Amino acid sequence: MSGMLAGCVTGAAASVILCFAAYAATRKIFETRRNIRALFIEIFAAAFILIVMAVHFYPYQKVRPGSDYDIAMKNFLIQGFGYSAGAGFAAIIAAAGVRLKNI
Repeated sequence: MSGMLAGCVTGAAASVILCFAAYAATRKIFETRRNIRALFIEIFAAAFILIVMAVHFYPYQKVRPGSDYDIAMKNFLIQGFGYSAGAGFAAIIAAAGVRLKNI
């Protein structure tokens, strides 16, 4: 479980940083064009669903029962990071989509 916890903590930290970056990139657009928020939410939701599905269906290395604890911890770390940082990556993708629409 320590691998999952480490992945979640680092993923949450990355997600916070990425969400602040997405907010900074789209702040002026949100102030000038109110209707663009719906587009941001739609892109965010689609990207977040795809990221969570990618983390869930990624072919992780098989672990034999009673051994291979290093592989299990690596898998837990990757899963924890992927699920936690997914919101930040989706926010960056949504911000890029909004900025492309604003051009």
